[in-house]
Amino acid sequence: MLLEAVGDTIDLATLTEEVVQVRIPLYPGQRAGDVVTLSWTGQVGEGGGMTWETDLTVPPGGEKTELVFDVSLPFLEPLVDGTLTLSYSAFTPDFDLRRSSSEVVYNVVDSGAVDYPAPTCAQVQGSGANAFLPSDTAIAVFDIPNTAPLRTGDVVTLHFAAASGTPPEPVIAPKTFSGFPFNFSVANADILPFVEVDMSVTYSVVRGNG
Repeated sequence: MLLEAVGDTIDLATLTEEVVQVRIPLYPGQRAGDVVTLSWTGQVGEGGGMTWETDLTVPPGGEKTELVFDVSLPFLEPLVDGTLTLSYSAFTPDFDLRRSSSEVVYNVVDSGAVDYPAPTCAQVQGSGANAFLPSDTAIAVFDIPNTAPLRTGDVVTLHFAAASGTPPEPVIAPKTFSGFPFNFSVANADILPFVEVDMSVTYSVVRGNG
């Protein structure tokens, strides 16, 4: 039911949106006006569980339409290293009939093993070990590829490092991610200390929830 899950596990480190989606499959006798209730129980350790419910009504003509609940990510974040149990019930007012599903249990983890692709720079010439950034580049624009698993509110910081020598790292203000394209502009004055020095450029990410 949880679309972002892989098997019986949901890994928060792989999520790129602020919501997760729970799909309710078509059930026998589904009809317009049915009230479908999603029940959500989280458990971490031996303490008391966290419970939550929300409703959707099957719309007119929705007899063959699967319902999808959008659930805000903050409901999941407290459950890391715990479990999430989902179930649903469907109530048909015309017949005063309620049906309940079986429960599905997911393990909630945050692996942190997110693959962030390297930044690119259109002003770089050459490739591989022969790539270089001309010293007369007025503005170097470092793009974060749109395959990076960033989500709204993430704070991204661009970092420079030298393989030899100790030129000062440019002071580049962190930026808050709100969508692609997403890039950093670096002035010539910040590039010049790296002349004749092997340089690497990386970035770090702090999730928007801290």
